[in-house]
Amino acid sequence: MKKQRFLITLSAFLLTVASWAVPAKPGQWRMLFLADGRQIKAELKGDEFTHFWQTESGDCYISEGKAFHLIDKYTLSQQAQSIRMEREQLRSRRTAHTRGLGDNHAPYTGKKKGLIILVQFCDLSFKVTDPLTTFNHIANGKNYIEGNFKGSVHDYFLAQSGGLFELDFDVVGPVTLKNGYAYYGQDNGEKGLDKHPGEMVVEACKAIDAQVNFADYDWDGDHYADQVFIIYAGKGQADGGSDDTIWPHEFELEYAYGSKPIFDNITINTYACGPEQNGKGNIDGIGTICHEFSHCLGLPDTYDLLHANNYGMGSWDLMCNGSYNGNGYLPPNYTAFEQAYIGWNDPIVLMEDQVVSGMKPIGDGGNIYQLVNDDYPNEYFLLENRQQTGWDEAIGGSGLLVTHIDFDLDVWHHNAVNSVGSTFMKGNNIFKTNHQYLSIVPADGITNHNDESSDTYPYNLKDSISNTSSPTFTLYHAKTNGSTLLGKAITDIRQNSDGSIDFKFRAVDTNTEAHIGGVVFHETFDQCNGEGGNDGNWRVSSGSAEYIADNKGWKLAGEGGGYKCARFGNVVTKGIVTTPKFCVTGNTKLTFRAAPYGEDEIEIGITVMGSNEVMLSQMSYTLLPEQWTECESLISGTGEIAIQFTPSKNRFFLDEVKAEVMSETSTIKTVWNNKADARIYDIHGRYAGTDIESLAKGIYILGGKKIIK
Repeated sequence: MKKQRFLITLSAFLLTVASWAVPAKPGQWRMLFLADGRQIKAELKGDEFTHFWQTESGDCYISEGKAFHLIDKYTLSQQAQSIRMEREQLRSRRTAHTRGLGDNHAPYTGKKKGLIILVQFCDLSFKVTDPLTTFNHIANGKNYIEGNFKGSVHDYFLAQSGGLFELDFDVVGPVTLKNGYAYYGQDNGEKGLDKHPGEMVVEACKAIDAQVNFADYDWDGDHYADQVFIIYAGKGQADGGSDDTIWPHEFELEYAYGSKPIFDNITINTYACGPEQNGKGNIDGIGTICHEFSHCLGLPDTYDLLHANNYGMGSWDLMCNGSYNGNGYLPPNYTAFEQAYIGWNDPIVLMEDQVVSGMKPIGDGGNIYQLVNDDYPNEYFLLENRQQTGWDEAIGGSGLLVTHIDFDLDVWHHNAVNSVGSTFMKGNNIFKTNHQYLSIVPADGITNHNDESSDTYPYNLKDSISNTSSPTFTLYHAKTNGSTLLGKAITDIRQNSDGSIDFKFRAVDTNTEAHIGGVVFHETFDQCNGEGGNDGNWRVSSGSAEYIADNKGWKLAGEGGGYKCARFGNVVTKGIVTTPKFCVTGNTKLTFRAAPYGEDEIEIGITVMGSNEVMLSQMSYTLLPEQWTECESLISGTGEIAIQFTPSKNRFFLDEVKAEVMSETSTIKTVWNNKADARIYDIHGRYAGTDIESLAKGIYILGGKKIIK
């Protein structure tokens, strides 16, 4: 194994800053009054740039005066994208003066100083009696334990850096602004942006100019303050505040105010802000401050900024929902990627077969291990030990956490890491993201914010990640041999009584023993967010939105997005499509849902691609109009294969394609094209005849069921 500096293999240069914000705190439900007089219960979603209320059934509402009206999720995503594109066009006109994302900077070490200005409004003062003393302790306290606080902002960054980076703050104020809080925080029309947060920042800086030297906050000598942080009285809109309160965010005065003021020969541009109180009316925790100052270190947001239900990093990451862990008092440890990216924990690249023993939790300085796509080195997997202790006390579970990274400098630079469908200029071309670039590989195969305890390894009987496990190391960038499997394995994962982790690494995965019940391939198409299919719309006007798959490597024809499903083919192109490659061993159950596009009955055929030794028990299905047909087939044999779908007419809908390893006693429920079929197959999927009595003893498949003779 090799321990190395974690450098992005691109030249260092300064980049512009994207728009940052914290996501809405999960679990904020309220009754909404609709324009028609009805009331509904909904949860707050989104961030500073697009926020809305969503019901349990998935309907979305935005405010319109004192009432709320329905808006579709696709429009919301497009609205969020539009706002970010507007900001991008503005940013493209200037040269950046802040440290960008993806530059090959030296590790952040030594002492740095930040500025926190306490701000209250003419109609709202701080609730706490002595805000200056209180927030000085919260920002700068050493081993600060008081009330709900388990540490200060200073304590947090010192711990994340292993003592290498010490961040202290000048805390000044409180300053009373000339306007009420609604003047600065009121939502600006349907887009929901706050009206005048930039004015709040400039007023505050002018008020405290004589008390500080702004040059102290210029970290790199470029005559720009790296960030000014505002703590404002009351609640924030992301956690319990009204629509007239400010949503915590980081942005630039150049756009939020219209100019960049200068104090002490230092330009003030980048700022961030957060509230005094949380949703319960108590002093807010340090999660928001730590999140926003982490942007100063070059870290992007890892939640879905387009609000299309991409998981991101959940509670595992400060830059996702983790800023709310422990109600904001227990932000989680930096992830393996973040510690490595900033330069505080260099990963160990696994290159040769070995046994790793006693891997300590990342919060205790534990090692990070890296598995690289050898044909595309910017794609890799990181292994870290996460335990529910210390700063990680409030994360979703304990064990070995696996993260999949596909590093793209432009994606990081535009803060679009897990915002599938983000659009921006890449060189002279328009680029659109089509997958998450930094997200976990959950042990249970499910990314769910409500249950993260099964994300880490080992989980139940799952103690390995290999070519034939579920999940597996699936690549976005195929290797030179065409495979989308990493071809390396982590096995025998064990969590010890002291919280340490053991595992074995195989540099070349030769595993041919599939795990019973394991899903070796699963495509949900849930990122398709258009119309058609699952919404009951089968007409020819549907299925025309953007196609986005969970898995990279599909061979496509006339693709489009329905509602949580895909549509293939068009008027001139037959929708013959092929899955990415996946490994099968022995018996594997293939299931999928398919439906005609329009009102006509069609046939659909499936074929194994890539191996003559792998067989299917059924290869043809009749799809009745205006309904899904649930299809199953037995895949028998061993090899790396793909499944091709061929419709009898040009267009069809497809959903929930899954290949799952079977036990010897499992059965297949086959759709027999509405006709009786007496064909018999052996256990390897080979045709054996129609007379069971004439066959030798053994296991056969008849009518989709196994028969023992």
